[in-house]
Amino acid sequence: MLHLSKFIYLLFLWFDCMTDSDKQYNDFIEVLKKCKCLPYYLCENITNADDLATSRQIQPEHIRCKGSYNQQLVCCKLEKYNNITGNLQETTTITTSKKKTCGQQLTFVTPRIMSTVEDFTNKGELPWTAIIYVKNNANEWKFCGTGALISPRVILTAYHLCNHFRKAPVKYKVVMTGDAVRRKVGKNAENQRNVVEIIKHPSYDLGFDAALLILDRKFSSDAINTICLPSDDTNENSGRCLVSGWGTTAEFQGVPMLKKMNVPLVPFDKCQASLRKTILGNYFQLNNFFICAGGEDEMDACIGGGGSALMCPTPDGDRYYHAGIVSWGVQWGNKGIPGVYVSTRKIKGWITMELSRRYLAF
Repeated sequence: MLHLSKFIYLLFLWFDCMTDSDKQYNDFIEVLKKCKCLPYYLCENITNADDLATSRQIQPEHIRCKGSYNQQLVCCKLEKYNNITGNLQETTTITTSKKKTCGQQLTFVTPRIMSTVEDFTNKGELPWTAIIYVKNNANEWKFCGTGALISPRVILTAYHLCNHFRKAPVKYKVVMTGDAVRRKVGKNAENQRNVVEIIKHPSYDLGFDAALLILDRKFSSDAINTICLPSDDTNENSGRCLVSGWGTTAEFQGVPMLKKMNVPLVPFDKCQASLRKTILGNYFQLNNFFICAGGEDEMDACIGGGGSALMCPTPDGDRYYHAGIVSWGVQWGNKGIPGVYVSTRKIKGWITMELSRRYLAF
């Protein structure tokens, strides 16, 4: 039996030898191949010296990882990884209870602490993130935005997406996997839902850039979860939150990955003052149903695009709630210029009313 202390010691040695670029590459491989980078003998569950001496070579079927403990890292298939950790005297994995609660992450490893650099998400780290597709005139499904699952059949997003959702609901689909790779329509019918109704916020023309997409069926996969709505006394002026979105990197061009960014909430008056320093001018008035976040150099919601959720930790730190919808910005990513979000707290009453009219529960 592989003891917990030995397992943790080996993992410490492995992490200590890796560079940041190695870790980013390995994160990508783990998501793409559904595996976990480990020293090869841990993956093969080799626990004695005789077997270790005769099993020095990584086999052709192994997927290699970068950085290493003695240059012998492989991406261990999750079933093997779970078998290894399952044999430990104490478990190092996070097990999900049968009854999920909103805002609960569904990762099998603890996500990294929020950093102030753009980073990839782990599988299950943001399991409420939805991909919205629209069918174009050539009858092709095209990515058009991001949303968040707030109820098993309801996506909260921005109304300005997809040319203001002008097409019939049948022209839209939502794909969810809980994964960090942007999946396409048609790959797996169980991961996609049809949109049957699009509900525009009644005050959209005044700036309430919000929409609810009602789906034909619930998302009920163990890999998917809903995000909580904010409480009525939510603090919108301080703290740090996450925003995420789909993008590519130079190293992995053509493979859209869900990226995240840790951004600070900005007090309303400070946000308005910052925006007045832009092309908006000295007399610009920010509507009070907006909140602001970001404003750090090259760190902003442009990675998320319209419709993405601003996700803030609950006071106990165990879950996330939906604080705002990415709406608009001026000079994205410029230091001192925050991004603007529709306050979820300010539209919570509308959301609750529309769901109750359709007998949809949170």
